[in-house]
Amino acid sequence: MTIEVLICTCGKGILDVPNVLSRKREDVSYLVSFQYASDADKNLIPDELKSRDDVRIYCFNNSGLSVNRNQALRMSKGDILLFADDDNCYTDGDFDRLLYTFRECPDKDIICFRSADYDGKLNRTYPTVSFSLEKMPRGYFVRSNEIAVRGNNKYPAFDEHYGLGSEYLAAGEDEIFIHDAIAQGLKVWFFPMTIVSSDSSTTGTKFNSLASVRRSKGAVLAALHGRTGAVLRVIKFALFHVKGMSRVQAFHDMMDGIAYARKIGRC
Repeated sequence: MTIEVLICTCGKGILDVPNVLSRKREDVSYLVSFQYASDADKNLIPDELKSRDDVRIYCFNNSGLSVNRNQALRMSKGDILLFADDDNCYTDGDFDRLLYTFRECPDKDIICFRSADYDGKLNRTYPTVSFSLEKMPRGYFVRSNEIAVRGNNKYPAFDEHYGLGSEYLAAGEDEIFIHDAIAQGLKVWFFPMTIVSSDSSTTGTKFNSLASVRRSKGAVLAALHGRTGAVLRVIKFALFHVKGMSRVQAFHDMMDGIAYARKIGRC
């Protein structure tokens, strides 16, 4: 059984990709999906990536993180596909834990796990027990770099309306991916093990500063709970959880997200 690390990056982010690579081992390889804006960007590809025979690089003249994830999935070859960003780090222990879990759980299609910062501190509070994401505990959510899938082509595509670089929504592609996978009948489980070290800040943490993130929250809620369920949750969130900005503005932007989800057929 082999792991293929699917590293999605764009522009000057390609310069950070060598830091993602661990020592060479027979059961781990890397696929770099590199989005560039001009041909000159291709000159940024570090020699360290070109010289390693366990690294494949594909260049695409387009944008959007979900687009990039889907490109990486289409080009993948590994038995286990591990989603990664250009600021992630892995150890042999991380890979060993992931391989062991997939071997011991042959009925699981997708496995989610914990991420830590570079000092080893968990990026947030996680559940302490394993569970199926069909019955997700309150407060738990998934990030893309906390997901690994079996390379069997059964998984759904990332919805390209969601995610950084998309037209209207800057986040939420990971939650939508998991939602679609469960709806498709795939077995998706969380295990309380740490697999990756990364920067703890994400686009989703910029709720107060980016309207596109606020719209994303409404659009995700609409996809997961339907329009009525989303509206009720948006009202509650605006009243009790929004701090440091106008509750009215937050409510308006989240409602825009619900309307957009309806426009694209998500609710």
